[in-house]
Amino acid sequence: MPGALTLSYAIGLLYQQGIFDHILALTAINNLSFKSPVMVGDEIEAEATVSSKRETQKPGMGVVSFAMSCRNKTKNTTCLQCEMTFIIMRQKS
Repeated sequence: MPGALTLSYAIGLLYQQGIFDHILALTAINNLSFKSPVMVGDEIEAEATVSSKRETQKPGMGVVSFAMSCRNKTKNTTCLQCEMTFIIMRQKS
């Protein structure tokens, strides 16, 4: 599969977990590295951890960066890694 398709599937997997529910904008994808190929029929999984966060001048918004990796479970290899930065609405407490 093309690397961009693998990236979009990985983002979709993370979206299903609810961590992107309050996104206003994707501002950057940095250090994108495709480590190994993914073939049709392979099973993948994605993992993201917050690498940085900061407030913005607008109340109720913040900038959050996630370190993301995607693993090909079929071949037991890491297929891609990157850092994604988003503008996110803060949840009301």
